Amino acid sequence: MADQMQLLHASWASVHISDFTYAAVIGAIPASIKMNNGIEVPSGLAAVMGDCSLLTLWTDIVHLLASRGFTRVDLAAFRYLALFHEDGESRVENRALIRAARDSLIRCWGEYRGSDVALL
Repeated sequence: MADQMQLLHASWASVHISDFTYAAVIGAIPASIKMNNGIEVPSGLAAVMGDCSLLTLWTDIVHLLASRGFTRVDLAAFRYLALFHEDGESRVENRALIRAARDSLIRCWGEYRGSDVALL
């Protein structure tokens, strides 16, 4: 259970960004949100957790993923890759299992997409 908590702790921000990105790709969130005080802010600002310097890059990534046909299967792969990322791997006892899971995921995802997933 401790390893699972370490993996979740290391991956929550990446999962958050992935979820917002997918929602933007499929058009499930508006381009901007009107605050109670009447000010409109870009929805992507929530995705990048308020870091304005990342907003343009995030928007570019959304457009790139949309052009590549990013689907909910890709989102699931992104979530698992975030969970099995090297940062989490370095915090757990069974590093070999995490590495094997990540390698298997990348291989299977590439087979599913019929391409090198690094292009995403």
